[in-house]
Amino acid sequence: MNAQGVLGADLAVAKAPLVATATAVFGPWGTRFLVAATILSAAGYLTADVLCNPRSLYALAESGQLPRKLAIVHPRFGTPAIAIGTYCCLCFVVALSASFRQLVIIASSGTLLLYLICCLGLLRLRARHIATAGEPFRVPGGPLVPLAASAIIVWMLTTLERKELAAAAGLVIVSGAAYGIRERVNEKRKRRPANTLN
Repeated sequence: MNAQGVLGADLAVAKAPLVATATAVFGPWGTRFLVAATILSAAGYLTADVLCNPRSLYALAESGQLPRKLAIVHPRFGTPAIAIGTYCCLCFVVALSASFRQLVIIASSGTLLLYLICCLGLLRLRARHIATAGEPFRVPGGPLVPLAASAIIVWMLTTLERKELAAAAGLVIVSGAAYGIRERVNEKRKRRPANTLN
């Protein structure tokens, strides 16, 4: 079924094209069914998001890169309760701070910048011959693949407006600065026992 074929010229002004199509084809019950299915799908996605993404906060806290309280596990449910609560509060604040379009652009551009950092970081890791477990898998083409990916990402970032790119870059810079400060604090804490013994 094609929304254009069903709605015709009304597709351009429809605020919810799928709902409008379901209404035109199936009537009011089709609208109710599609709205219910959308709510169920969104609820499932949000539930999975709330239970999965806070694990990143938990892992970072467990490794000492975030406050240790985020690594506390609930004694009954075995879940990182504080990390989940913190993640939900952050999402709530961010959702209220901007429109859906702005949030999508910031999230997408931030993800692109993160991928760019990973691609460039791969070149540095290979140059320093860093591997965690045995010989790493190497994609044919050597550095051409991460360089080509970096070029594509840079090209995609050029399609953004300056404000959008500045917001995404600011997010990455603030996150990197917070990580660097935390690493320095952890290094100082590790050095303290040795200094006190001397």
